[in-house]
Amino acid sequence: MSRAESRLKNLAKLLEHSRERLGLDVGFVLWDGSTVPAALPRDALAIRIADEGVIARLIRSPKRETLALLWLAKRIDLRNGTLFDLAHLRKSKRTRDFVWTLDRGLALRTLLAFLFVPGGPPLPLQTQADERPSGGDPTENKGNISYHYDVSNAFYALWLDKEMIYTCAYCTD
Repeated sequence: MSRAESRLKNLAKLLEHSRERLGLDVGFVLWDGSTVPAALPRDALAIRIADEGVIARLIRSPKRETLALLWLAKRIDLRNGTLFDLAHLRKSKRTRDFVWTLDRGLALRTLLAFLFVPGGPPLPLQTQADERPSGGDPTENKGNISYHYDVSNAFYALWLDKEMIYTCAYCTD
């Protein structure tokens, strides 16, 4: 069994264990197509994890912002439901109570295996290491404006009405 297969198998065990402890009625669809629980109905609410880099990123940066950026990148998604459905399933069990019932050895072994897995491509809206504030040079400003606004009509058609009109004006009537 390869390391990637071993990580996947242990993550499935940890997710199943966590579901039982929390009493969650939500499943997981992993990047290889397997599900947790294994007999997850096709129409059940499930959290889809696109690749193992998702787990690696969440381990290295366990913040709501990381989760939101992974969501924007469609590397975490919901199947057969919305965020409202997921929020509705939240139980009254406190996180502190859950942690005491968790198999910490399983959790530690599983999560440590993902620690050095590459996190995948850059996430949307994430500052790149080579980005720096603009110096105000007119040539640089022109390039920045072109980069951000000179896009095709097909892009604007995704967001605008058939007249392709938009404004940043504040209208009260």
